[in-house]
Amino acid sequence: MYGKFYESYKQFVEEIQTRKLVFFCAGWRCLEVIHQYYRFPYEEIAFICDNMPEKWGGSVYNVPVCSPDKLLENPERYVVLIAVNDNFALKRIMQQLEEMGVPHYYSAAILNFANMIERYDTEGRRKYHEFNTFQRIEENMEKIQRVRGMLSDRKSVEIYDQYIEKVKYNVRDYSDIADDLYEHYFSDGIFKYGNDEVFVDGGAFDGDDTIWLASELRRQGIKLKKSLCFEPDAFNFGKTLCNLEKHYGVEAKLNTRQDMAESECFSVYRAGLYNENKGISFCEYGAHSSRFTEEDMGISVAAVKLDDVAKGEEITFIKYDLEGADIAALHGAEETIKRCRPKLALSIYHEIDDLWDIPLLVKEYVPEYKLFIRHHTVYLWDKVLYAMVEE
Repeated sequence: MYGKFYESYKQFVEEIQTRKLVFFCAGWRCLEVIHQYYRFPYEEIAFICDNMPEKWGGSVYNVPVCSPDKLLENPERYVVLIAVNDNFALKRIMQQLEEMGVPHYYSAAILNFANMIERYDTEGRRKYHEFNTFQRIEENMEKIQRVRGMLSDRKSVEIYDQYIEKVKYNVRDYSDIADDLYEHYFSDGIFKYGNDEVFVDGGAFDGDDTIWLASELRRQGIKLKKSLCFEPDAFNFGKTLCNLEKHYGVEAKLNTRQDMAESECFSVYRAGLYNENKGISFCEYGAHSSRFTEEDMGISVAAVKLDDVAKGEEITFIKYDLEGADIAALHGAEETIKRCRPKLALSIYHEIDDLWDIPLLVKEYVPEYKLFIRHHTVYLWDKVLYAMVEE
């Protein structure tokens, strides 16, 4: 993938695990790269070198600017990113570092490989960032190998191997493994459908997944018996309800609290799925990214256990895309999954550990599950685990 330049990026990531990061050249390109790739207080950066004495003693974003001679204190200790655009300047600085005996240096252009979309979480902490993803993967290789051995086809193994490398090195581009773009949860003919399908749409957003499934079943001459849709965001709850009413040509009945609506074909709950029934703080954006949060956002929404809501229902298919609450929601569905052994389509990208924790939990619940993995965008999101029991 990508050749020699990509291999240099991977080597850079490996080296910064045990060495101090230094920038060379305190010009506008340095400001641009730091602003784009790092967050205040820029603790990852030890200092910045520059050949112009008038800059020594100053700072860039509160990172001190020093003479290149500072690198001579311990040349092996540092990894240097050269932040210039001019190729002649780049080559001169590389030659300078060679003559100084500084072995670990790279053009800052290698950061073009780094994922930026989920580099930090909403609180500014590292989320998917090469300073922590590399170590997280290394620490969990035993679990990763267990999951790899559970996968049921070669394509899943190849995609999973790519996942592990891309997350480990925090790579932005997933286009080489993207499959069935934006048809996630219903990919590759993995699932076979029958009469009396009862679908749990966890993270319904606007109801499009329920509508897709209902339309596909209709094409096969099958009717979707019922869908249970869960969406805690008030705006998205309204969109889901409106879209389902239009699709089915019915008017659903709202309860008195206006947090649940139902018809013969569907029920829509203004609630998130979780491992207990309670009110929980919520970031409400009216978009895909609405989520539970530990912060007090001034908004509290209902969180419910699927086991309690779905009692008496013969659930045949569960889809979860729950913006980080996926593991908790699986715990809240344990009885349902063990009882019904439904088809599962589960997002495994919101947290790094989802890549192994979710498959391992699913197999713990139902050892007979066959597991498949597919990827559905050119970015890091929409990694989906599919699970099914062969009848």
